[in-house]
Amino acid sequence: MFALVIGILAAGVGDTSGVQPATVPSPPTAVRPAVVVAARPPANADDQIICRRETPVGSRVPGPKTCATRAEWRTYTQDSKDMISDIQNRALRISGPPQ
Repeated sequence: MFALVIGILAAGVGDTSGVQPATVPSPPTAVRPAVVVAARPPANADDQIICRRETPVGSRVPGPKTCATRAEWRTYTQDSKDMISDIQNRALRISGPPQ
């Protein structure tokens, strides 16, 4: 075994004088455009687009992403509240079991 190590060193296999050290490439620099155009905010707050991902009841998997304006979300929420209120009020109007 000792003879093998001596033979390898004598052959110059262990010689690292001609090997260049590994260089680490530098990360790419960010390229910025000459002119930065800022997105204009909506003129009216109700025109702002809001995206939501609603999870169906009884599921752990989120549903599809839905985007609408702030005014549309407000209308959707109010319509849902009105529908639930109507169902509850109709249930209270029933006086007894059907005959």
